[in-house]
Amino acid sequence: MTFKISTPPPQIDPGTYKAQLAGSEIKTGGQFKSDKNPTGDYRRWDWLVEVPGKDLQTISDNTSLFTGPASETYKRLTALLGRAPVAGEEIENPVGKTVLLTISKKDNGYAKTDLVPPYVDPQQTVPGVPA
Repeated sequence: MTFKISTPPPQIDPGTYKAQLAGSEIKTGGQFKSDKNPTGDYRRWDWLVEVPGKDLQTISDNTSLFTGPASETYKRLTALLGRAPVAGEEIENPVGKTVLLTISKKDNGYAKTDLVPPYVDPQQTVPGVPA
């Protein structure tokens, strides 16, 4: 038996980038085990990141399944929807929605997502006309 070591994915330098949600899915087992979540199920977020001067880059990260106002999932949905979700609301997977991703590096050198604020289209200004 042989082992072929794969090439790591392209790395994204720390910074804030425009990104689109490529997908979100629930995965079984993992780092989120607790009394309320004994299986450790979590939500995986896949992003397409617009890195200037490069092709679209991908980054994935995980959050718990909790959706209360203090949760990372709630904060991401707020950024993706452009408004705060309402208790009891059911939201379809917002694939294709745009946000900003603030990315840093883990201790092992790989990129990680720190913040997911909303993306707001820049206002176009006309020279000579006050904003």
